[in-house]
Formats: sequence, structure tokens, C-alpha cells
Amino acid sequence: MKILKYTAILFLAITTFSCSSDDDSSSIPLDETSGLHKIQEIANDTHIIELYSSTGSLVQGYNHISLRIKDKKTNNYITDTKLEWTPLMHMSMMQAFLSKISCY
Repeated sequence: MKILKYTAILFLAITTFSCSSDDDSSSIPLDETSGLHKIQEIANDTHIIELYSSTGSLVQGYNHISLRIKDKKTNNYITDTKLEWTPLMHMSMMQAFLSKISCY
């Protein structure tokens, strides 16, 4: 009798807690750039690169930037790519700043 009682409780627990009502339809945003402002668009013969930020401008220092690459031939955005980003500092700006500093 004890085995039947524990088996019934175990069966009830398995059927109650093993069922899931998760919604597998993920809500993919239709527009990934919603809430972002386009900063600049750079184009060459084959691709268009769109730069976005949340503020719509770039500031000196750290900037969180999002970008999209569009293939001109197919007119579709590229989803799987490898990017290399190398920031560049212009030393002419630094030279102008250093020329104003004098040492005593």
C-alpha cells in the first residue's frame, strides 16, 4: 500500500512539474536599430556600413557603437562576418596642444 501511495505521489509530481508552458516563439525585434540614431554611412563599391549610437553623436573617449553592413549586390544585411576595428589617433591634434604648453 505504501508503494502505491508513493508511486501515485511521484507520478502526480512528475506530470505536474515536468510540463512546461514556455513560449518558444522568441520575440525578435523587427528593427534592430530601434532606439538608435544613425551617425554616419560609409560606402564602397560592394558594401554600405551604417554606424549607429544611442545618442546620435560621438564623443572623445569611449563610445558604444552599433553597425550594420549591407551588401549592395543583394540589398540584404550581412549577419555573419568578422570585423577588425582599429581606432586612430591623429598626432597633429596632440602637437597643437603640446605647442601651447611651456615649461619653466
